Amino acid sequence: MRGLLTRRMDRRPDRSPEEDFEQLVRNVGDKLRGLFGGGNSGPGGGGNGPSAGGGGAPSIPIGRFLPIIIILALIGWLATGIYTIQPGEAGVVRTFGSYSGPPTGAGLNYHFPAPIQSVEVVDTQTVRRTEIGFRTDSDQSNNEVAGKRSNLAEALMLTSDENIVQVELLVQYRIADAADFVFNVQNPESVLRTSAEVALRSAVGNMTIDAVITEERGKVQMDTKANLERLLAEYNIGIDVGEVLLQVADPPEEVRDAFQEVVRARADKERLINEAQAYQNDIVPRAAGQAEELINTAKAFEAARIAEAEGEADRFLAFIAGLAGSAGQDALADYLDALEDTSDLAEVDRESARKTARSQFLASLEGLDKDPSYINRRDVMSERLYLETMERILPFAKKFILTPDSGGNLLQFLPLEGNSASVAPIVTTQDDSVSEENK
Repeated sequence: MRGLLTRRMDRRPDRSPEEDFEQLVRNVGDKLRGLFGGGNSGPGGGGNGPSAGGGGAPSIPIGRFLPIIIILALIGWLATGIYTIQPGEAGVVRTFGSYSGPPTGAGLNYHFPAPIQSVEVVDTQTVRRTEIGFRTDSDQSNNEVAGKRSNLAEALMLTSDENIVQVELLVQYRIADAADFVFNVQNPESVLRTSAEVALRSAVGNMTIDAVITEERGKVQMDTKANLERLLAEYNIGIDVGEVLLQVADPPEEVRDAFQEVVRARADKERLINEAQAYQNDIVPRAAGQAEELINTAKAFEAARIAEAEGEADRFLAFIAGLAGSAGQDALADYLDALEDTSDLAEVDRESARKTARSQFLASLEGLDKDPSYINRRDVMSERLYLETMERILPFAKKFILTPDSGGNLLQFLPLEGNSASVAPIVTTQDDSVSEENK
């Protein structure tokens, strides 16, 4: 090597650098041939003549192939920068350790070989999961879940009413930004688990133990997801949270049975309340309907009786007016006209107008008591009304006729048939009956 350097330093001034490089290659070739037993080439053979021993094999011109070897090595080194990205993946390229964006997509890509550039492939399509409060053991042979272990250090949390509750949470997520996931934080999955635990403790700490266990499990999931998304947005780690699923929300195992009894009692209470409300919703409308029906029936009966009574009164007044002659007929006509005029009025006003008209009609008939013809007709008509009334009543009454031998004392015969008779019996003596027959 010292000889090579000497030759290199003692080159002639009239040689070009290319000639010096060729001479250097020859010198290296001569040394290599000397190491492998090829001897030195002759001074004028240019490396192609016979060896110094005179009988050896011709020397190999290694100097001619060295550039080709270097070029092939360079091509092989450059070829190491070719890489493939599958669908659902992204490539994050580093240049001397620094990020060179944007991330590369699916297909055949290239980066400068190491140590200039390197690439890290990130799966952005697969939905991943992280567990809070428990861990699942996977079977390495078939990649299935083999068991579950509780992590009480994460699972036990304090509620707003200062009770301890055991909560287990499953978070499903995927990588939304590969560059943020790789560069912004160190160990982003650990940051995600810690942030999820913080978000869950914040949600549980604002609720009572009853709400967490029974009533507001869905609200725990929603509040936890909202808190987790807010924290991840602040950290900017490129993770998109999909689902936040509450796996377990129970009291600690030592008091779990007592809490379950309370929950069952509360469920029974709610069931009984619902049954009572269902019965109430069934019976109250029916009772209200029956009451409304009775009220309507009573109102209809009232209206019918009032109309019947008014009709009877008007007919009697017409009868009285007929007895009064032409003056009564004129007063009756005025009264009927007044009644007809009240048909368009409201109910309250109509009743008041009818009473006024009736009062005026009766006032017009007050002077009839001094008319002899009216008095005679009135007496005859009164007798007629009496007889007609008796004809309607007597057929439905039980009659007992007593002879004069009874002494006229009726008390000894009372009650004749008890007090249950719907129509009071009519008791007469034989003389009265005879007189009635004579009439």
